[in-house]
Amino acid sequence: MRAITARGGLGLVQDLAEAECPEMPQAALRLDHPEAALTADRLVERVVAHCACND
Repeated sequence: MRAITARGGLGLVQDLAEAECPEMPQAALRLDHPEAALTADRLVERVVAHCACND
């Protein structure tokens, strides 16, 4: 995640309450300090919005 965000990418993880394997986003939250932890629906919205701004 650090490599992605260092190059201008989004640092997003799935909400722990909804994740099938919450250990993965939990580790990212603990170690990499992502921008946000979002539900799957909100992740889609955030990625679409990011892509629309970067066209």
